Amino acid sequence: MPYILFPISKLQHPASRRRPRIFVKTLAASDLSEKYDKLVSERLEIANYQKQVLQNQIKVELKEHELRVELLTLQIQREKQLE
Repeated sequence: MPYILFPISKLQHPASRRRPRIFVKTLAASDLSEKYDKLVSERLEIANYQKQVLQNQIKVELKEHELRVELLTLQIQREKQLE
């Protein structure tokens, strides 16, 4: 689109010549606290999940240990019966 160079009075402003207004929003303390609270709550969820995983892992390892002990006692009893 060719542009015609001529002075435009203050009353005649075509829409295409207007510059968009730029708004600079400052970060309020409440915005920072909301973001911080969100990050803290997400971190707590992750920590709780990790804690649950570790507790489940400990339960599994204890059960495995109990089964190994039971197996060893049964093997010892069997060897004594065979003697």
